Amino acid sequence: MDLSNQLINDLQSSSIFVKNFQNSDPVMLISGKSTNPPYTNKIYYATVDSNFHSLSNMYLYSIDNQASDTKASDGYGNTAYFVGNGIQVVDTTNQIPVLKNFLSVLTPEKTYNTVSAFNTNMAVAAGKNIINYTIDGGINWTSIFQIIINGNIIREFDIKRLHMLPDGKGLAIGTYNNDTSGFIIYTQDLNNWKSIPEEIAFYSFGNEDVLRQPSINNVCISKDGSFVFTNVTKEVSGEIDDNNYNSGSSTIYYGLYPALFDVYNNKVLDVNGGMNVNGQILQF
Repeated sequence: MDLSNQLINDLQSSSIFVKNFQNSDPVMLISGKSTNPPYTNKIYYATVDSNFHSLSNMYLYSIDNQASDTKASDGYGNTAYFVGNGIQVVDTTNQIPVLKNFLSVLTPEKTYNTVSAFNTNMAVAAGKNIINYTIDGGINWTSIFQIIINGNIIREFDIKRLHMLPDGKGLAIGTYNNDTSGFIIYTQDLNNWKSIPEEIAFYSFGNEDVLRQPSINNVCISKDGSFVFTNVTKEVSGEIDDNNYNSGSSTIYYGLYPALFDVYNNKVLDVNGGMNVNGQILQF
């Protein structure tokens, strides 16, 4: 069932975050720019009925969106993050959203494409030439200006998407070399982001180079090592009512990354009895 959109017909919405889905009727935070004068840019708080069919109270509660050109949003508990030309942190404890903090971009060359919140106090935002993380619910942010790819320090990069696990470990995809080369980087401590060593790369997938294409645009991971990557193989073209309309197509890649985040439970050998080892046993 489609969500009726009469309340958002006059908005150019850029990102929607849904909260409180399990314990009560869903609540939406919608980042949108008005298509009519005075062309306001706001974050709207709207309630959704139990059938997830219609919006209400949307224009009663809103807050100015300082993170213009919003690209993504995410949240945890009563804190939501909207990222674009800055990071806007919104407190959603009550019906009226409240500005909790705003982090502006340092320079025009550093903007945000993606954000992932993984507990009530911690979130990571990333984009062009920058990664930021917070451990206090968006009040303070730590900035990282480099990633490491195959042992080389890279300071000009563009992170398209990142996904964090509840324990603070995470994976990100993006491009470098003027968007000609793709990368997959991971972190185990929030401060260091580096490409995955070949010895623990996607052995169960079979061809990890496919996942490093510059066209890869999304990623999702789970603690047990499962992953999903997506890749747009044909863009949408033509008008919907045109005979030349093409809905486009995408490819979804699924596999396992068992040794990346849970190495101690990544059992590949079980020995019953004695074992003689000549040489080194490496624990990654």
